Amino acid sequence: MNVIIPTILTSDFAEFKTTLINLSATKILFPFVQIDIMDGLFVPNKSFPERNEINSLPHNFDLELHLMVVHPFEEIKTWKEVSTIKKATIAIESQEDIGAAIKLARGLDWAVGLSINPETPLEMVDKFIDHVDSVLFLTVTPGAQGKPLIPAVGEKIKKFKELYPHMTCSVDGGITPKNIAMISNWGADYFCVGSALIKQPDIKLAYNNLVESLENT
Repeated sequence: MNVIIPTILTSDFAEFKTTLINLSATKILFPFVQIDIMDGLFVPNKSFPERNEINSLPHNFDLELHLMVVHPFEEIKTWKEVSTIKKATIAIESQEDIGAAIKLARGLDWAVGLSINPETPLEMVDKFIDHVDSVLFLTVTPGAQGKPLIPAVGEKIKKFKELYPHMTCSVDGGITPKNIAMISNWGADYFCVGSALIKQPDIKLAYNNLVESLENT
């Protein structure tokens, strides 16, 4: 199964709202829309502060939080009242008790994933692998969209799929129609796409180009 997930990275709630509305207008049934959450510490930028306002936005998507934050437990608590949040992905490099953050997200009936930065050893996820639903591999240094993909992450993904063949593997960063087939061959199941999808003038055409490239693998 190969699934494309739109990824929204912004510090501006108005931009987030517009992007979500534009995605809704495509009528594409994305399983999730991923929101990149930044705290200004784990990565230099900060996300928009609005939370409950999301409940009034006109969309029908399940939302996933990609928590690029130092304190995921505290961050998750700020999203508890947002009804469309269905998943949290927690950075394995967080400085907080990751187990507690996983437990909190499970208590909210959310799915849970781990993310791992390009330079982080794969062994870091082993301790928590039985407690999560997926692992998200960053193929760029996190914090901004539009960066080029780091191909060396492919070897880490291949090793992960050998160790955990039934675990969902997601990839985020620098994905385009030109490289998505290669990433699929690494073993990716989900493709989190930002600039090559939501930043394009015709989102539906951009999506179809990504799907076509996948179908030609």
